[in-house]
Amino acid sequence: MQHPFYMNPTLCTYHYYSGLEMMRDHSLLRASEALQSAYDTCLPRFLHHRRKILIPLLACNVLIGKFPSLEILSRPEAVGLQGLFVPVCMAIRKGDFRAFRVALGIEGADKWKREWWAKQGLNMLLEDRADILIWRSLIRKLWLLTCSPEQKQHIVRIDDVVACAAAFHRRQPEDINYQKTPSATCDPTSWWYRGSGTRLTRNQVESIVLSLLDQKLIRGYAVRQPRDESTWLVLGKGSDPFPNVYQLLESRRPKDTGRPRIGGGGVIRMNGVREIGA
Repeated sequence: MQHPFYMNPTLCTYHYYSGLEMMRDHSLLRASEALQSAYDTCLPRFLHHRRKILIPLLACNVLIGKFPSLEILSRPEAVGLQGLFVPVCMAIRKGDFRAFRVALGIEGADKWKREWWAKQGLNMLLEDRADILIWRSLIRKLWLLTCSPEQKQHIVRIDDVVACAAAFHRRQPEDINYQKTPSATCDPTSWWYRGSGTRLTRNQVESIVLSLLDQKLIRGYAVRQPRDESTWLVLGKGSDPFPNVYQLLESRRPKDTGRPRIGGGGVIRMNGVREIGA
């Protein structure tokens, strides 16, 4: 639909660059809306421009819990994007940290993917913001495997989260550069946190779980057992303790007061774990 005061190309350009700026500020909900407006305004015959808009739009949508449909990925402007975005989405859904690194080309045979994501300016954003979603999915998998409807309480033990996270963080021998990596950390049975070459401690994993609870990405509470270092994550019953991420972010959107907003919204930091939306 033509705007009464501005030409469609002008509106498309405005929404596109506004979306990129919001994305850099980590205002992902607003960035998604702006990029969607740019995409909807861009006429279908301009495939190059629609593709340029679609790539950051898909990345923003993934990070706010809106995974792309096969219909969108089969459009003419999305040629080749299915093989890039679907592995990222599958890794997040599975809570598989190594599969996510492979999908970004950080590890594995397809190192060209890392260059592609970097060229799009999306590699750091995805690495930084998808991390909390992967942790959430990992805990959800544990919940599905270990809890049954008959139980009075649904409990996930932090020690189990640590064990699973260690398994999914392990690097394969072919992905370790033994010349650049100190010998003390070259053991492939070790597990790496976001490529840092260091292991997460149990207390750090516990803080990540507490951050998920604090952000309401998981409904429940944590209990530390007396005379025992073990901590239990007690999940809420009666409804899915893992609410829809997009709906949750929408419900927390600040009401428009008519005043200009500055910055990218609230960020909760807990040992490097940050809020995924706003």
